[in-house]
Amino acid sequence: MLEKILVPLDGSELATCVLPYVLAMAQALGSDINLLRLLEGYDAPSGVVNPVDWQLRKIEAHSYIHAMSASLGERVTQPSGLQVVEGAAQGIIEYAQKMNSTLLR
Repeated sequence: MLEKILVPLDGSELATCVLPYVLAMAQALGSDINLLRLLEGYDAPSGVVNPVDWQLRKIEAHSYIHAMSASLGERVTQPSGLQVVEGAAQGIIEYAQKMNSTLLR
């Protein structure tokens, strides 16, 4: 029924509150969990992007998503279960469609 659960995380403490509930649902239903970290566009006042800052933000996003995965254990599918998507919120919808997610939490 619910084969894949997509969990978009923004790095906030509030977003991580959903993880115990997602884990319980996944265990009860035998679902895989896909974690998604949206890395929103870089807004520089001058319009110039600092490549070092951008790379640091990407590294932080990957580190965060791997830490969240470790807290969930084996329920997160690999390697597609961990994704950092650059762009606006539309990126979440596109990723959900690409992965054929059956539940978006």
